[in-house]
This record gives sequence, structure tokens and C-alpha cells, in this order.
Amino acid sequence: MSYDIDFAKWLKERNNKENIGVIKGKVVEGGRDYIISILDNQVYLDRTNSTLCNSLKDRVENRNIQLNDNIYNAKITYNNMLNVEDEVLVIANQSNNYFYIIDKIGGS
Repeated sequence: MSYDIDFAKWLKERNNKENIGVIKGKVVEGGRDYIISILDNQVYLDRTNSTLCNSLKDRVENRNIQLNDNIYNAKITYNNMLNVEDEVLVIANQSNNYFYIIDKIGGS
């Protein structure tokens, strides 16, 4: 093949990369310094190439609760740590080089 045809094919492949999209990952190491395996252990995600969405972050909320005409202030603590073997929903960005960990999947 000639150079111009090879170059055109290369440009087409470069400009039309397949998007990973939504995939399932498995937690290999849990806690704040998590490691998540995706794509049959071909790629590992950690804090350098992924972000946990708010549903997976620890947080504290203050709420007012009304019971029988009495109002109580309540502090609710959500401990949403990732544990080993948890399955998570993962979405890749447009260039497939950064990932968002959306939530746990199933009964984990």
C-alpha cells in the first residue's frame, strides 16, 4: 500500500477510538486507597486515574426529625467504604484514560 492510504487508515483509527463506556469492576483492595480491576484484570484503577462519586464517599449529614410534635437533631454518618470483592459500576471518560466509580452493584 502507498503511504497516503496507510496514513489515512492511521488517522481513521486514531480519530475513531472505541469508547469503553459503562463497565463492571471488582475491588481488589478496599478502603481509601482502593484498587479496582476492570477489563478482565487488564486495567487497574486507583486514586490517580479514577474518582469515587459521592455515593461511595464517607459523609456526615445533620437532619431534623419530628416525632410526636417533638423535633430532634440527628447526625447521620454514612460509611461507604469499598471492600474487597465488591463489584462497582465504572464509567470511562471520552478518552478512556480517566474513570468514575459510580456505585456498588448488587448486595455488596
